[in-house]
Amino acid sequence: MDKETRAALLLAIWALAILVFFSFSTRQEYYVLPSLPALALLCGMWLNREEASEPGSPLRRSGMRSSMAMLVLGVAAFVICLSIAIMSPPAPPNVDFGDLLKKAPAMYKLSMGHLFDLTMGAMSVFRVPLILTAVGFLAGTFFNWLFRKKGSPLRGNLAICVMMVILFQAVHMALTVFSPVLGSKPLAMAIKKQLQPGDLIVVNGAYSVASSVNFYTGAQLHMLNGRFNDLWYGSLFPDSPPVFEDDASFEKLWVGPGRVFFVDINATGLGKLKALPMPYYEVARSGEKRVYSNRPAQ
Repeated sequence: MDKETRAALLLAIWALAILVFFSFSTRQEYYVLPSLPALALLCGMWLNREEASEPGSPLRRSGMRSSMAMLVLGVAAFVICLSIAIMSPPAPPNVDFGDLLKKAPAMYKLSMGHLFDLTMGAMSVFRVPLILTAVGFLAGTFFNWLFRKKGSPLRGNLAICVMMVILFQAVHMALTVFSPVLGSKPLAMAIKKQLQPGDLIVVNGAYSVASSVNFYTGAQLHMLNGRFNDLWYGSLFPDSPPVFEDDASFEKLWVGPGRVFFVDINATGLGKLKALPMPYYEVARSGEKRVYSNRPAQ
């Protein structure tokens, strides 16, 4: 067994060990990320061998068949993406992106389960990334097939590389649109504009759901009924900071003399505020997330 074969075997074991292991647990898309470098190297090794092989060799023929299969997928992706971009109704002006989604929490345990949150109305916000994806898939797979048909796998590989650059740009644009749902930066910046010494920030739930608020404001977060998950064990230590609130302690803070910002990430906290003998004021909203305060804006 030569060095290249041993390297390929190692890369295959690397990728399969991760994919097989996590197939027995909850299927989340980020679990497969450690296998991607191995798969990319395997693809690169195969493409290099194909390019170095003689015209008409089995590798060249398999490369041609692969390019034809990719072209079929590229045409399908072009039709699907362009159809969604054309058929999706325009979003109302100044609408919050989170209001266009339809939550499907039962699907979140599956890989890419959050895709089921998307509606045709939400897809209209992604019209530019969709068109870019459609054009990238069609052009990349077509030129890959054309160059391989003309006996130039190197140029076919370069066409695939250009296609991936276009697709990465489309993904980046889509993530920018989706960022209000994925992160809490807009909420944190709205709090930071009004935050004064002595003010408190209380998160509805665990610290992990709003850790970016702590990052952007630099303020210590309190957690309402958040004594679980990663922080549970440490919260039981006698020197643990008093930042874990229950319903009774939160009510005292809310009706007390100090200003409290309440970060509601999972859209379940408004009912708690309505039950308290103190008015609440909306400070900011972004991607179905809200920040309320027991004091009006100063």
